[in-house]
Amino acid sequence: MNVNKKRFLEVLEAAPELRKDKLAVLKKAITEGTYQVKADDIAGKILRELLFELALNVNNHEDRGYKNN
Repeated sequence: MNVNKKRFLEVLEAAPELRKDKLAVLKKAITEGTYQVKADDIAGKILRELLFELALNVNNHEDRGYKNN
């Protein structure tokens, strides 16, 4: 088992009790190697994070008195 998979399983173990059933299914899929993530989902999350960071940078830049031309 690679380090990332091991770390992910450790995080799942530490999750709250309320999600235990759902996490058990996810953990089983990861352990069996059947867990799959859609590329579109990953791309969407990356783009949202980048846009959020860009918005923060623009706001911080404007807060310092700089203006975009």
